[in-house]
Amino acid sequence: MDVTLAFIKSAPRTIEVEYVLADAASIPLKGGSFDAVFVYESFHHIEEMKHCETLREMRRVLKRKGFLMIVEPNGTLCGKLLSLIGDILQALMIYKSKTIPRFYSGEKWTQMLVGVGFSDAQAKRTGSSLILLG
Repeated sequence: MDVTLAFIKSAPRTIEVEYVLADAASIPLKGGSFDAVFVYESFHHIEEMKHCETLREMRRVLKRKGFLMIVEPNGTLCGKLLSLIGDILQALMIYKSKTIPRFYSGEKWTQMLVGVGFSDAQAKRTGSSLILLG
């Protein structure tokens, strides 16, 4: 699934997979459909105001004992600096994107995941990545 038609069109066709053009905050699929949801270093590109809504949708499409795994940059100084630079550029009206990358700490991620119903949420740092499990 991707929100960008160009990415869907350029996706590999070597295996039998159905690609879906959709916004992750409004997944057009039946609830309880998936054993697992995996997001790799892309969540920070989602509009900040849609983060909790998107996590709720991921929970909705998971089966009762489904598994969520999100891999993100680990929210270190580099990520915080990129977020700050985006805020400054937007304030100066130079950068007009709605998706200024947001890099959260493991604690913030855990709070968000628990807040949308992932009661056993956890965050683990591995090198430059933060792995989130729900």
